Amino acid sequence: MLEEGKKQAAMSQAKKIQQAEELHSSGQLTDAELEAMRIKIAVEEKFSKIQASGQESPAAKLAQEVQGK
Repeated sequence: MLEEGKKQAAMSQAKKIQQAEELHSSGQLTDAELEAMRIKIAVEEKFSKIQASGQESPAAKLAQEVQGK
């Protein structure tokens, strides 16, 4: 069941990246905005992994850092 969750998360991330790339190719996102979206998606993935591992304190710290930027 954990593997299924990982697959769904990976598919969701791929879909988000694809959508961002489509917006970029249509001129709705700049290069910088596209890169920011990629970074945001990577951070969300890292956050999810930390949260899933049960390490709430590091996950909360990471969330605060991300929200501050």
